[in-house]
Amino acid sequence: MKKAFTLAEVLITLGIIGIVAAMTLPSLIQKHTEKQTVVRVKKAYSTLLNAYQLARYEYGDPRDNLDWSSANSYKRPFLERLIPYLNIGVDCKDNIKLCYDQESNRGSHKAQLEKTWGVFNADYSSVLLKDGTLIAVVQSGNPYNKQVRIMVDINGRKKPNAYGHDTFFFEIWNNKLSPANAWAYSFSRGACKLKSSEQATGCAYWILTYENMNYLHCDVDKTHQKCE
Repeated sequence: MKKAFTLAEVLITLGIIGIVAAMTLPSLIQKHTEKQTVVRVKKAYSTLLNAYQLARYEYGDPRDNLDWSSANSYKRPFLERLIPYLNIGVDCKDNIKLCYDQESNRGSHKAQLEKTWGVFNADYSSVLLKDGTLIAVVQSGNPYNKQVRIMVDINGRKKPNAYGHDTFFFEIWNNKLSPANAWAYSFSRGACKLKSSEQATGCAYWILTYENMNYLHCDVDKTHQKCE
């Protein structure tokens, strides 16, 4: 006579499998999402760096001969010098609604940008790439040295539209494109904490340097690998 599992044993086994899956699946999804975010941030940085370098090679520094009299006057002209080297899907000045949804990502970005740097007004200095990445030239930190700050939302209109999650910042100054607020890491990790003076605007530096998003889960140790 062949032995077989009873119905109770099968149900218990399935219950255990379900419990294990419920415990491990969120972690696996989280790790996959973070890995994808790291890849897309690195791709966005490469895309911007390539466009900036090609524009410099073809025409000279794209920051030259622009009107720097206000925080907004240079933004669209600067973007237009990069556009030929970007794989544009939508120019937001032609149809803002395709790039920003007032009830979701634009509202989120506007609120955070106003809190962090005092202005937004990037509707007409934004483009949506064909891969879904939103690129916006935002307020300069220092017009005297022609500093340009660029916001990147790696999934465009999709949520969560939050700094350090899907929205990251880069800046051009001293003839170099780099993650925004990278200087803050010389003395503090606060540039990638939401409740800090920098409001998590420095998370692109973290991702490009450490290739993880451990900052989302806890205060990490000095190796940036595990929680303190």
